[in-house]
Amino acid sequence: ETRGSLIIRKLCVLLNAKSVYIKMAEALSDYGAMDTKNTTAEATLEFVSTMVQTLNLILLTASELSDLRSILSKSFVDIPKRRSVKGEGAH
Repeated sequence: ETRGSLIIRKLCVLLNAKSVYIKMAEALSDYGAMDTKNTTAEATLEFVSTMVQTLNLILLTASELSDLRSILSKSFVDIPKRRSVKGEGAH
């Protein structure tokens, strides 16, 4: 396990995992929009892409994040329910 992955996992244990992932997503989004004079757009994209892949792998495999996986899976199940309540699901 890499040091970065371990740090993310420990942050998720010590803090709220959902909040950690939201803040990381915001930081990565802002990182892509930053004016970086010493970094090419390709290098920025590669870094952000690697970070997203790493966060996804941690989310999918870390036992500490089972609650967050549950929250995410329920949110996708609830989308069709909300649509059918609004009348959007029937065609």
